[in-house]
Amino acid sequence: MAEAQAELGHEVSIAATGDMPVNSRPGGRVKVLLFPRTLPFWMFSWSLGRNLQQLIAASDLVHIHMMWEYPAWKASQICAALGKPYIIRPCGMLDKWSLAQSAWKKKVYLELFGNRLLSCSAAVHYTSAGEMAASLPENKRPADFVLPVGLPVSAWEGLPPANVFREKFPETVGRRIVLFFGRLHYKKQPEVAIRAFQLLRSRCPEAHLVLVGAGAAGYVASLKLLAKELGLQAHVTFTGMLLGEDKREALSAADIFILPSLRENFGVSVTEAMAAGCPVVVSPGVDISEDIRQGKAGVVCSPDPEAFSAAMAKILNTPGLARSMGENGLRLVQRKYRWDNLARDLIGVYGGVLSGKRYN
Repeated sequence: MAEAQAELGHEVSIAATGDMPVNSRPGGRVKVLLFPRTLPFWMFSWSLGRNLQQLIAASDLVHIHMMWEYPAWKASQICAALGKPYIIRPCGMLDKWSLAQSAWKKKVYLELFGNRLLSCSAAVHYTSAGEMAASLPENKRPADFVLPVGLPVSAWEGLPPANVFREKFPETVGRRIVLFFGRLHYKKQPEVAIRAFQLLRSRCPEAHLVLVGAGAAGYVASLKLLAKELGLQAHVTFTGMLLGEDKREALSAADIFILPSLRENFGVSVTEAMAAGCPVVVSPGVDISEDIRQGKAGVVCSPDPEAFSAAMAKILNTPGLARSMGENGLRLVQRKYRWDNLARDLIGVYGGVLSGKRYN
């Protein structure tokens, strides 16, 4: 998105904590500054804190992403001191499900820092109508807005051939790939994906489940044990995290994408799958599920093994349906989730904030 904004003629900088040194990612139209963490928690970084003052002073507006960490708090403090407007994107952290996780810690943080961070912002940026409806505060301000995350055109142009991924993972050759792509975390319910796949095998024996993503070592081990106990070792592949072209190869090879998540404030991996022309099966907890339903890009069903298994079998065993859903998904992404279009909309929001028309 930042690149798309820069292509419209705006000067865009990104400051964040990271493992690479400052200015280690030159090139492109966007200035990216990554600062090492000083402490292993709260994303605390002395060097980021020291440099933010100068960066924010040179900016017209600041867009803060996430809200529990030090960079968000520090940026909001500097903005307030310098009189610079800022927008906060909570990334799903204000919805009721998220707030219920480690609830007492988040309640204390909101009282100490978070509520002020929100109330002093020019606007809150939600990435879906579902996220906005499910998030605190319940009484939204007129300036708060919904704008999707979106994808670049490269998400659907020039995808690698499907056989490239299969050659790297030969156990998938000649199989129908069921793709789970995302962090291996209980919120996304990969164990439901595995159990649903077991049920699917009787109706689609040529199916093969591919789980792409990283997670806590103990949790990943429990998922592998579950697959073993269900007799699925030869039919389930754990690839670990895939990035860049490796990720595009997996998406291109997939016959169907599944995400039985409890909560997703947007669902970037879902839009990436649709951009690759892949039909999707998602839970109602994915906040773009209504777009998928209305766009006939896949199936929205209860996040339980039986419902997901039935939806997968219907799509995989009906080639015409799978093809039309894939085509509809691509059209949905191109119509609603293109970075170049969304960048213009976001620049319009920035202009409204700077002119005072959207400032709370």
